[in-house]
Amino acid sequence: MGPSESSLGWSEMDRQHGALFHALHVLATSPRGKVDDLREMRRIFAVLTEHFRWEEAEMATMGYPDRSRHVVDHQRELWSIAQLLRSLEDLGELDAEALEACDAWTHRHVASMDSDFVQFVQDREIWELRRECMDMDYEDRLAAFPA
Repeated sequence: MGPSESSLGWSEMDRQHGALFHALHVLATSPRGKVDDLREMRRIFAVLTEHFRWEEAEMATMGYPDRSRHVVDHQRELWSIAQLLRSLEDLGELDAEALEACDAWTHRHVASMDSDFVQFVQDREIWELRRECMDMDYEDRLAAFPA
């Protein structure tokens, strides 16, 4: 996913996401070396932590109703990155499969949860209407199940 493909239309968020995607790409495509990998993983952890802090503050300021669910997803990813960093520190090797999973999570999170937050910020009326439609669809599906 290139920068234009991941753009959500909020320049500061797009800039931060771009920096994170770039850092993950650099780590994934660079020659392996414990010292370099550790430095890059620590930088990714710091970038991600700062991004989450900024994003969560924005959510609080704007009264985003799904903030707690979104924050839980952030916490899960920070835990995953911390585990990957600990493994690298202990074993001296970067787990390529775990790094791929972190990269995939980042893209999914941006495309779903962050996109939803940006929709809320840009047009709350449409965001609320979409939520109502989702709730109605869910209720219709529940009604289809036999009691």
